[in-house]
Amino acid sequence: MTSGKTYRVVVTRDEDGYWLADVPELEGSHTDASNLTALDRYVREVIVLGADLPDEAMDDLSIEYAYQTPDDRVAEAAELRREREELARREAQLQERTRQLARALTASGYSARDTGPLLGISHQRVSQVQATVTLLGPTKATTKATTKGSAPVKSAADRASVKTATKRAPVKSAAAAKAGGRRAAVAKAHKRAAAKAVPRKVAKQVAERAATGKAAKRATRAEAGA
Repeated sequence: MTSGKTYRVVVTRDEDGYWLADVPELEGSHTDASNLTALDRYVREVIVLGADLPDEAMDDLSIEYAYQTPDDRVAEAAELRREREELARREAQLQERTRQLARALTASGYSARDTGPLLGISHQRVSQVQATVTLLGPTKATTKATTKGSAPVKSAADRASVKTATKRAPVKSAAAAKAGGRRAAVAKAHKRAAAKAVPRKVAKQVAERAATGKAAKRATRAEAGA
């Protein structure tokens, strides 16, 4: 939270195109950047350091930039920006007054089709304003006592126990447990088959080598007999 103070910052531009910023009321608080977007960020950091403010105040700082350049278009653009900011503030104030008066008129018995023309807005807009107020204000669920047949309001301890229960692993159903058992049995069967496959392969290779050796011996005997 800021104190509502507005810091005046004098901005100039050097011959290389760099923007220079100085905060006159904070001695030694100055910075520079190649563009105004970065300059605004650096200026906020400098003000927070120079004024010994918390880092959280950086984004909420109220800053008034005074551009001192020979280009008249820069000064005109700065003036236009100030006018737009003032217009935005004025618009926000008008919207709030419109909401308040719309509520007061309808609460006094005026219909939306009467309230709209009085405020210079459509009756649909009056309904939207009322709906917005209803959403922002207290709801029936929070202000009305628990009615007959409705669920009782849970205490903090009850909510905590429910939250804890939801974090626990859900209990498996009988079907899920059975399916899990089948998957485990299949996995074990595949493992046993893989374990047996290696010895069978080795035995097959040994038998093939033995058969080859027997065949070679028979051929040698046959040649010797001939």
